[in-house]
Amino acid sequence: MEHFKDIWQIDRDGELRNRTWWWWWWLFVFKNPGGKEKQLMCLWGTRNAKKVWVDDRECGSTEKPVDDEKGTSFQGVFAAWYYDGEKMHDPLIVDAGNGRVEGNEEEGKVTLVGTNGNYIFRGKESGNFFSVKFKNENGVDVYISSSPYDEHLSSIIPTGKKYVGKLAYQMYKVKRANCSGKMNIGDGEEEVKGSCYFQNVRINSPTSPWYWAFLHSENGYYLDYFVPHFGLPMLRRRYEHGSWLDHGWKKLSRGLHVYDPTDGQLHKIKKFKVERRYVDDLPVFRLHGKEEGKELDLELTAYSRACWRIKQPLLGISSTILHYNEYPCWVTKFEFKDGDKRIDLDDIGHTVGNCEHAWGIV
Repeated sequence: MEHFKDIWQIDRDGELRNRTWWWWWWLFVFKNPGGKEKQLMCLWGTRNAKKVWVDDRECGSTEKPVDDEKGTSFQGVFAAWYYDGEKMHDPLIVDAGNGRVEGNEEEGKVTLVGTNGNYIFRGKESGNFFSVKFKNENGVDVYISSSPYDEHLSSIIPTGKKYVGKLAYQMYKVKRANCSGKMNIGDGEEEVKGSCYFQNVRINSPTSPWYWAFLHSENGYYLDYFVPHFGLPMLRRRYEHGSWLDHGWKKLSRGLHVYDPTDGQLHKIKKFKVERRYVDDLPVFRLHGKEEGKELDLELTAYSRACWRIKQPLLGISSTILHYNEYPCWVTKFEFKDGDKRIDLDDIGHTVGNCEHAWGIV
């Protein structure tokens, strides 16, 4: 599998003092017949800052990552939230401790031993196999494995962007895979099955606001977009959705992708707008793009919210704050045109995923 060995490392080239993140991030979407899809997010991460708080839990790194011939040891955090079909458990876990990443062309793993539990992510090149396993003292016990969905969506895809100087991000992602396993979140064991998304990210920059989403359809279509931006939303410091600061922003970059499984074609659109309104204090995102004969009209309706408040000292008693919001969502409108081709919501079928809107800066 191309790029397999690249995800099992902490690449420190070009890192910025106090402003570089490394993380491994999974989001699982589980089938829930007759109800809202369940979702589980879990993350292993580290930041080169001595003091960082995630939901008031200190998760900083007082020591730099240490390399040896097999891998890298680091101080970091494991965090997770879980939507059980009715209720959001947020956070499900935030646990800091000693982590380690090691791997090669054939296999790799990320581990973290926290104050309250052990958290493991493994992968094998053979068969595109990945698994996550974690257990803590609060009754959470999870094991989920993944297997390929198809050749394109289940490959490891590199992407990234260089802005100015060291300001950049690098990402490796798996757009879609099948997943299954067992979970006990304190109410007894249950079997789960569905689809999942993975990304390994290094960010060398202050983390500014962004819009992002991924979507999996029952008929094999896939969509994602990413719009990092700067402006007045960087000044937001409150949890509430409504704010007079939430306007006047300028994009740093943007990209939107639609994968059509009927012909294996990946459509790319760079010229699109993101709009947002709130219904019952949850967002409805509307995207419209038009470029070189292609046109997309998309609506995403959130059905729950998870929010992490990430805080880091700046100068003296001041600090920077980022509210990292994730919203399990459905696609409630979809119209795509490419020349004579027309695809609508009936064609893609029921589509579910996760959309993000982050504000502030850290």
